[in-house]
Amino acid sequence: LMQGSIGWMYLGNFVLPLVGLGTTPVTWTHIVALRFVRHRGLALSLVLCGTGITAALLPSLMTWAMGRWGWQAGYLTLAALPLVMWLSLCWRSLPQRGQEPAQAQSATAANGMPFAQALRDRRFWVCNIGLGLVVSAIYGMATNTVPMLRGIGLPPAQASAIFGVFGVSLIVGRIGVGGLIDRLWAPGVAAVALALPAVGCLLFLGADAQTPIPLLIAATALVGVGSGAEFDIAAYLVSRYFGLRDYGRLFGLHLSVVTLGSIVAPFAFSALLRNSGGYSAILMVCAACCVLGPLLLLTMGRYP
Repeated sequence: LMQGSIGWMYLGNFVLPLVGLGTTPVTWTHIVALRFVRHRGLALSLVLCGTGITAALLPSLMTWAMGRWGWQAGYLTLAALPLVMWLSLCWRSLPQRGQEPAQAQSATAANGMPFAQALRDRRFWVCNIGLGLVVSAIYGMATNTVPMLRGIGLPPAQASAIFGVFGVSLIVGRIGVGGLIDRLWAPGVAAVALALPAVGCLLFLGADAQTPIPLLIAATALVGVGSGAEFDIAAYLVSRYFGLRDYGRLFGLHLSVVTLGSIVAPFAFSALLRNSGGYSAILMVCAACCVLGPLLLLTMGRYP
């Protein structure tokens, strides 16, 4: 539909999130948080693994489709995948005739801090700012990794294959962190996991055409582990510190804050790339964000 018009592209990218509001993590992390207490972190991580599987497989699939049929085929592939999955789930999950709906959760399952009170709580904004810094950095790394790898001389297929490691490490980080936050103090686990992308940025900082491929894979994997940990940690911290009474609004506000950072990040990184002529400035900013953000989370204190 774009027909060479960037306006159509902007319109499509604006409408798409509105159409898909029901598929956001606010919906299904709330469902999981209501039904799991003791192993909530692990349950959240398993549910959130779908994005990691997609990130591992989609780059190579998109590269193949676009190379064979053109860039439009990439968008058609993106459209077909959720449609097929959605129809499959509907066919499997539609209630049978006469089937009664599941009983609603009791009111006691949704105890917690009122929305207005949480807005006045320092810990809520520490969580938002700390994770917002990390998400902005990881988003910048995720969108620039393939161009950066191509810029040092790797062919498109090899750059996409290396970035596929991002998805695998995302899954590993997600499940690993999900299990750990059930047993250990979550902000401490977060501080370690979310600082790993900073190490990845430093590895990329010295990369050139002679850099061994395993080192590039390791750098990508470290960024992926941090990316996998972020949503687990965010959902767990909001539910653990502020309860489930107004979880939907609180987690929705948190996602709005980190999304704002994700919107600003590409423009900021584009300006850095244009003015510096390379990726070094972007990598240093991302590394700093992935150090400062985790340090802020360490100030959240004990669970209520």
